[in-house]
Amino acid sequence: MRTDLILAARGDGIGERLCCLINAMFISKKTDLNFGFVWAEVPKIENSTQNSLVIKMGSDLYKYNQEDFFSEDFIKQYSYKGIFNLSNGNFSKFRNQSIKNMNDKALYQNSWGYYCVQDELDVIFNDIDDYRECIRLCWNEIKFSCKIQKIINSAYDLLISDFIAIHVRGGDALYDLREVDCYIGAFKLIPLELAISIIKSISKDKNIILFGDDISSNYKIKEYCSNNKVFLIDDFFDRTSMDSVEQAMFEIVVMSRAEVIYSSGASGFSRLAFLIGLSKKVYLSNISYQDRYVNMLHYIDEFYANNFQKAFSYLYLFLISRELNYDYEKQIKYLENSKIQDSENNVYTVLLSDLYIKNSSYDKLTQLLHNIDHKFFNVLFKKGFSTQKYLAYDFIFKSFLKNEFNIDIVNYIKYLIVCKFFNKEIPL
Repeated sequence: MRTDLILAARGDGIGERLCCLINAMFISKKTDLNFGFVWAEVPKIENSTQNSLVIKMGSDLYKYNQEDFFSEDFIKQYSYKGIFNLSNGNFSKFRNQSIKNMNDKALYQNSWGYYCVQDELDVIFNDIDDYRECIRLCWNEIKFSCKIQKIINSAYDLLISDFIAIHVRGGDALYDLREVDCYIGAFKLIPLELAISIIKSISKDKNIILFGDDISSNYKIKEYCSNNKVFLIDDFFDRTSMDSVEQAMFEIVVMSRAEVIYSSGASGFSRLAFLIGLSKKVYLSNISYQDRYVNMLHYIDEFYANNFQKAFSYLYLFLISRELNYDYEKQIKYLENSKIQDSENNVYTVLLSDLYIKNSSYDKLTQLLHNIDHKFFNVLFKKGFSTQKYLAYDFIFKSFLKNEFNIDIVNYIKYLIVCKFFNKEIPL
């Protein structure tokens, strides 16, 4: 078995996979490590309640074998299918160090080398000056299948130029998976009101293209911003002629041609577009909480796409107001509005219970918890992202354990938290 490897082997979305792949190729050029990859081909159970507003890429992506995505020669030269498993890398030990330190076998993540990461490498290593220039070369060195290369070529051939891209990321995190992702993944997403504020800050003569998987909401943004030159990526291709993976590849390449890309800063989709093109980037994470808060307030009462999007927008306002240390009454107001818009989402119930305790709003707490069921506890004890070991809402445990409000449901929740702390089975 070959050793001294830098292996791209992520199993998540297409953007993260390909960012990881070109990073591994880059590292192999800068070190003595050999590039390889493992392509995820894991069957995925489809959700029967999928929301028709959102494009579903997961089920299509997992149908793609490596032969469907890459050329025979590329696979023969670099694939380690059946030899290594899927895994995510971790380069935290190399932060602010030379990339050459990866050659030290004593630092290998595994006996054979490392799994690669998908993050921008020039913010990890301190001696990379040609990252984007070299990463574009890596992109051009990938040998895709004829089917995928045809899609890529069509995106490069599209007769558009001089535009700004805004990646309005939302999708399943706001619909089918909202009790899973809407809170822990909130800052990976862009509220529609923030997208509108970005559009309004751009010259009315500038072409703007909206990208994202919630086409219906993006169309409503386009209508609302009719005084600006706003287009949807759907104005430039026929979605029905491609599966969702082909659509994603087309959109990523078109986005890479933008002058500026606006995104949340935590999206593999827009990160890949930035890396393989010449665009400038503007990440929401680089915009202050105060500016985001003020910009959202301009449009929160004026613009409406649907109740799930509006519920998330109020959640986002809550999160920002919490970061800004605004009073509990203000934070509560935003979460109560979220719950009005999406009453079945237990994320809002869990977060409100914490605030009601902190604000001594015990009558509201009693009413809130009156009809909770196992879904509430599934959220309360939910783990963070799969790569993290913490519980997403463990900060709320302290509120319940410290309060002296003596009602049965609160005491029961305290008991379950103690069981969780001592790793005992939770009797739901």
